[in-house]
Amino acid sequence: SKQQELGRMLGPLDPICHSTIHINRFGIVPKGHATGKWRLITDLSYPPGKSVNDGNDPELCSLRYTSVDDAAMAAAGLGQGALMAKVDIEAAYHLVPVHPHDRSPTF
Repeated sequence: SKQQELGRMLGPLDPICHSTIHINRFGIVPKGHATGKWRLITDLSYPPGKSVNDGNDPELCSLRYTSVDDAAMAAAGLGQGALMAKVDIEAAYHLVPVHPHDRSPTF
């Protein structure tokens, strides 16, 4: 896969042989505007009690999406002629740095 070629993912792996590796579920969904292209999705809430999300402090790592109504009100408040943009960052998760100490030295 593209993610494996870029060195972002490994697998498939046997969880019994690699007990120190975190393994979560993943899947693919079709990209909305790109015929024949797929988007990789990962479930960072799995497995319960040992997931990536379980290790995040909600006080430091919480996210709240803005509603469409709130965005429309903000745009209306800027007045006529205001510019707006929507951006879809490819590989957005890969912008988050991982400290070298947290990387596995076996790969």
